[in-house]
Parts: sequence; structure tokens; C-alpha cells
Amino acid sequence: MLKLTGKSVLYFAAIFCIAGCGSNGHREQYVVLHNFDETSGSKPHGGSLIFSGSKMFGMTILGGKDNGGGTIFSIDSNGNNYKQLYGFNGDDGSFPAGSLTFAGNKLFGMTTFGGTDSDGVIFSIDTSGKEFKKLFDFNDSTGEKPSGSLILLGNKLYGINSGAVFSIGTDGKNYKILFRLTDETGFLSNGSLTLVGNKFFVTTTAGGKNGYGTIFSIDTNGMGFKNFESFDEAKGIYPYGQLIASGSRLFGLSGGKNADDRIIFSIDTNGMGYKKLYSFINTSSQIPQGSLTLSGRKLYSMMEFGTTDSSGVIFLIDTDGNGYKKVFHFDGKSGRYPYGSLTLIGNKLYGMTEMGGTNDDGVVFKLDTTSVAGNNKLQ
Repeated sequence: MLKLTGKSVLYFAAIFCIAGCGSNGHREQYVVLHNFDETSGSKPHGGSLIFSGSKMFGMTILGGKDNGGGTIFSIDSNGNNYKQLYGFNGDDGSFPAGSLTFAGNKLFGMTTFGGTDSDGVIFSIDTSGKEFKKLFDFNDSTGEKPSGSLILLGNKLYGINSGAVFSIGTDGKNYKILFRLTDETGFLSNGSLTLVGNKFFVTTTAGGKNGYGTIFSIDTNGMGFKNFESFDEAKGIYPYGQLIASGSRLFGLSGGKNADDRIIFSIDTNGMGYKKLYSFINTSSQIPQGSLTLSGRKLYSMMEFGTTDSSGVIFLIDTDGNGYKKVFHFDGKSGRYPYGSLTLIGNKLYGMTEMGGTNDDGVVFKLDTTSVAGNNKLQ
């Protein structure tokens, strides 16, 4: 029988770690918390998870035990006690958009489609899943088809749709268009408003001086419009997702000159100092999705596809544009096609994938960032 000394044990442990602790050998840092299915909800898309204590809330665009129009769900942060709180049926909305917003013991959100005019709705629901209420139906005149999240200020909710920045009371009354989007200001937005001080910062994906979208700010009362940037092929085109604020800087994502190009950019909150921080050029296998997530001086986000496979990756980059690094590769079983934004709680990132997992209907996952940020071998 071969007898191993202490040094021999350490040697073989090192060899096995080299063989198995590489790119996906750090999966002890990554945990699938839930596998979606058609009954409980499937295909989360574009939003992020929100937290209340140890419980998370989110939405899916398909599935549900009612009519398959998408769901609202809750789940413990350890993956236990998944519960479908509500299933959309079309009349009350379908294809939930963005993320949910807390106000007391209620959750507020929007759908892109469904409702009276099939142009989306604003809704509320108790965190227990009771008392779902459709608060407002969008239409051509009010602005239609929202795709972002709501912001709570006092007893009012603020949001953006394809044609307007708006406010509405948490009781569903007093809907007001604060600012009309036009071809000149930029129109169509697939992100959410970003609040800094008493100003909203907005990206649009069309219109503006060059037709490629804009960045602008307005006061929370809808006044004080200021155009920051009209995108072009040199700076980036068709921005998407929400702008992320850090001090006097805003960070965002846009497209590039070619269809598969993607750009991470920053701009001062005074509208000056636009800078391309990092470019994904001519990389059809790397397509960032959702919004950026800030952690200190690092930005995390996800790409729908990856370089070694086609399932996607999580990456980080310093806020100065240096230190780009892939920190996790999805492989199908662990999820596929991450689409949406990451939520940072402590040193843990929580997110969802649109597909993959046991049923190929997407997953909820958790990634420990404790050693990720300083581990250059996790590629």
C-alpha cells in the first residue's frame, strides 16, 4: 500500500486543484438557488431581484399556474420557500418589465404588454401575494410599453415609457406626464430613471441629433431639460439599461458601430467628460445585457454569451476602465443567457438567467465575490 506523507498529501492536493479548480473549479462560490419551470414561472428577463430582509422578490415573463403571462414570485435568499405570488393573465398585464419597487408592505411594478389597450399596466400587490391591483393602463396618449422600473419619492411613483416620463400616486390616481419624449430629445427607453439629488437622468435608444439615442436630465418636476449627449458611431449608439451613479459620475452601456459591438461608458452628472471605458468590438460571442452594478470601485455585469461557450459570463471592470475580468462562465446547467442586472447584498451577487438550469427555463443564482475580485485565475 502506498503511504502518503504530509508533503505528499499537499502535493497531490495541489495537482488536483490545478486540474479542477480553474475556470469553473470555483463553483463553490456559485450556487443555483432555484430552477424555474413553466408552472411556477419561467424566463426571467431584464429585471433584477429586490430584497426585504432575507427574502427576494422578482418577476418572470412567461409561465405561471394561471395563463402563462408571467409571474411575481418570492424566494428566501438561501433558495428555500419559492412562492408564486401572482400569475398574469393578459387583462391585468403581461410580460412584466424591469424590477419591482417597495413601498411599505406593497410591491409596485409594470408590464410591457397587456391591460385594456395591450400597452402595459402599472400594478401593486402585497408582499404576501394578496390584493393584486391594476392601478393604471397605458395607451397611445399616456405613453406606452414601459420596460424599466418605478422609483418611489414620497407618495408618488416615477417612471418612463416609450413616450414620456411620468408620475402617479401610489393609490393609482393622478397620473401625470412630466416630460414628453420627442425625436429631438430622444425617445424609446429600455432602462429606468436614475435619481441623483433632485434630477432624473435618462437614456433613450432612438432620436436625438444623430438618431442613435441620447442622455439627458430633467428636474423631478419635469422641468429643466438638459441634453447631455447625442450618441454617434464614434462614442456609441443605442444605449440600454439604467445609468448607475457613483459620486459625480454616471456609468452605462451602449452599442457600437457594428451590430455586435458593446461599450461601457461614463459621463459626469453635469453632462461633461463623456468617456469610453471599455469596448467589446466585433465580438458576437460577448453581448453585455442589463445594467451595471456598482461595488466600491468595481462594476459588475453579465454577458448573454461567452467566449468559450455560448451560455454567458459574469464580468467585472474597474470604474476607470481597467481591470476587466470574467469571473464566472455559465455552462447551461448553472444557467444560460443571463439577461438582467445583478443585485449586490454584502459580498454576494444575486441574479437570474433567462434559460438553462434543470428545466431550461432559467435559474436564480448567488455568487460570492469574496475572492472573485482578487482572483485573476477565475477566467
